[in-house]
Amino acid sequence: MLAGIGIAALGALMLVQGLKGPWYRVPLSIGEDGDLIYSKSMWEMPLKTVLCGVVFLSLGIWLRRWRDVLLRAKVFYSIGLAAFVVGLTFSHLTIVNEGELSHRAAWILSQHDNLTWLGGDIYTAREYEQVGGGLDLMAKDPQQILGSVPLPYFSVDLGSLHDLFDWMGLGSPFTTFKGKGWGFLMVGAIFTMVGALATRLPGARDRLASQVVSFGVRSTGIAMICFFGAVGARVAVAAKALENAREFGDDADYPAAVASMEWAKRVMPCLHFDTSMIVQQGLYEHQNRRETPAANYYRALVLETGNFKTQAESIYINLTESADEPVRREALRALFRLGIIDFNSGQEMAALRRTESLLTEFPALPKALYVRLLLAVRLGQKDEAFVSLKRLYTVAGGIDLSEKRSYLSSGHQHLIDLAYSAGDYHEAWKQSVNRVELEK
Repeated sequence: MLAGIGIAALGALMLVQGLKGPWYRVPLSIGEDGDLIYSKSMWEMPLKTVLCGVVFLSLGIWLRRWRDVLLRAKVFYSIGLAAFVVGLTFSHLTIVNEGELSHRAAWILSQHDNLTWLGGDIYTAREYEQVGGGLDLMAKDPQQILGSVPLPYFSVDLGSLHDLFDWMGLGSPFTTFKGKGWGFLMVGAIFTMVGALATRLPGARDRLASQVVSFGVRSTGIAMICFFGAVGARVAVAAKALENAREFGDDADYPAAVASMEWAKRVMPCLHFDTSMIVQQGLYEHQNRRETPAANYYRALVLETGNFKTQAESIYINLTESADEPVRREALRALFRLGIIDFNSGQEMAALRRTESLLTEFPALPKALYVRLLLAVRLGQKDEAFVSLKRLYTVAGGIDLSEKRSYLSSGHQHLIDLAYSAGDYHEAWKQSVNRVELEK
């Protein structure tokens, strides 16, 4: 019983800390003072308010009959369960309903992965890193298809469990940028529920109160069935809409296919920013001879694939002024892909123009900053190289993944090469020390 009281008290303290701390923060930009500016979820404050209301209401019910041990246990268990469900609801609504925010998170994460995976920029550049710095490096092509969750589909098997977690909002675009407050909330909720279960009624010294255990099992089961049912229903409706769109498209009924895709996007708003959705809708609208941003993006993509990059670039540049934000982002991503081709072919000024245009709009992208650093090394821009590495450090501070040390360490190596080539041996030694300290 004493252990249960201690666990419940610890859980309550963690719940308070969870309500105080941030739940989700995605790097947005870098301020004039050099600090990282974050973008937060619109669902955080409303759900915190709801949870506070549940806590105060529950405590008010308990205080009316504070001597009732059984009621006290049920109240504390209900508070923990409510906090747990609110945390799950927050992750789902943030990723699925806030498509613009979750797309930004997925974009940053994809650039991080493009740098750090075993076939990415950092690992494939090891053999060249000691010879000429960034002069001999080849940058990897960025990921072309990007989405914050997998496209919904019908499947009831173990293989779909991973995708179910993504649809719940618990995939890497959320877990990478979750705040400490959300972690305290979820752990504190579990501790509060476990502590409430360690309740013994007066006179029952050798066993737990079966009524509390039964209440916990029933209430948790009902809550989880409701949550999973709501998530599953959204996925099922969106999956059916996409299936209908595919059938309409096969029958050349393109207006109906686009209408079905729009319905799927209304059910799961994050699909607005999914690259494959934009391309597919652009194909349907192109076949229907419509002049829409998605159709123009599809035409540009076909030109890019056919190696007509000048014509594709012209369309992409026009789309960067589009009011359709998902298409505008895809156009900027496409221009950066062309910039990587320029970088690898030795056309540094063209690559610099495209990289800078992307960083002007989205300054918190790690691969874009890393490519800007490489361009500074190639062009001998010592001051700009230092600024780029500093900004890369700032953005990396908002990415909760240890692999970020690889491109930070590589950045120091490029500065070593740049300083050594300029005859600044003291600066080269200083950067060597910084790199060693980072890799400890």
